[in-house]
Amino acid sequence: MKIIERNCRIYYENTQKFNTFYLGVCFHQPLKAVTAAKSRLLALVLSESCEKYDTKIELNKALSKLGGAELNIQTVKKGAELILQFIISAPAGSEEACFELLNEIIFHPLLRNNEFAVSKKEYLKNLIADKITDPKAYALDRCIELMFDGKGFGTDADGKKEDIDKINCLYEHYLHILSSSKTEIFVIGNIAEDKMLSHAEKYFGTLKSGLMDTGSFKAAEAKRVEEKANTEQTKLCIGLDMGQGSRFEKMVYNEMLGGENSLLFNEIREKSSLCYYIGSTYYSLADTAVIQAGIEYSAAEKVIEITKSLIYINNTKGSVEQAKRTIADRLRGIGDHPLALADFYITQGITGDDISPENMINEINKIEKINIRPEIKMIYILGGKNDDSKNA
Repeated sequence: MKIIERNCRIYYENTQKFNTFYLGVCFHQPLKAVTAAKSRLLALVLSESCEKYDTKIELNKALSKLGGAELNIQTVKKGAELILQFIISAPAGSEEACFELLNEIIFHPLLRNNEFAVSKKEYLKNLIADKITDPKAYALDRCIELMFDGKGFGTDADGKKEDIDKINCLYEHYLHILSSSKTEIFVIGNIAEDKMLSHAEKYFGTLKSGLMDTGSFKAAEAKRVEEKANTEQTKLCIGLDMGQGSRFEKMVYNEMLGGENSLLFNEIREKSSLCYYIGSTYYSLADTAVIQAGIEYSAAEKVIEITKSLIYINNTKGSVEQAKRTIADRLRGIGDHPLALADFYITQGITGDDISPENMINEINKIEKINIRPEIKMIYILGGKNDDSKNA
């Protein structure tokens, strides 16, 4: 993927590999508790209409005329940043029409008396309330929130339910995002570079890249929190501060610790039969890994004890090489999925190194041994009321 610096950054992939054209416009803001719900509500409102297409029905008709184009407007959490994303995908041949439609949606919103007609507050409240219905996802979010004390990476991208009724002046927030965000565009499809740049200048030439300051968001002091819940399984999350080392080494470490056929799986699931599932996820933008397990409450202390004994990995050449091969296969597959490719480069842009999947594989292949010394910062347990459950 080519990176072109203009008033805002453009990620460009000219390819005939896909029959679909993908266009995205991204607005980066620091992720803050006081504005997260506003940004999420704004995404919902902008998904409904714009000045030219003033109802959801009319907007859907416009998408249908583009061969059944799909529109996705969402907020995405990346480390301590919140990204407001506008993404349209449509059959090849409709490239300029996609630029024009996103221009209408982003720059010409439907207003009444210089304000948005906000009709999505209850919907957003329900979205946030429904998160508890997925205990696994809820436990992960809660672990991260507690681990980072609600700041930066610890802030929920949807905001809090109690903040929604306080939202007013949404148009003012919209103007702030347009004027102050770090912005970028991604374009993937069979379109010549000169034509793409002409469209980008015509429809998005006013976008600029503001400066980002997310502040520091290191994990708080080590803590343990238990919350009772009527879950079929108790959910255990263990948050790790990854400490010193390159992010490439930490990727290999995480794969060895909690990936497929990992130490955690082999020792806790296969050998000891102490969990229904177990694995870990590395969040490079927060320098954090979180171990997740589904267990019976009575097994919690034993699982924690074994986990503590495993986090300082004993290097063996075979396990390091297997982890590297698994990661390399995953990275090679990114190019088969346009939105995953765009997401990959957006993430690398936040890290500041703009590395390609191929070059990341090269960096990972240089690793011969792991010397990561993580520190447990969070133990979070959700469940305990149904600790005799045997449901897997």
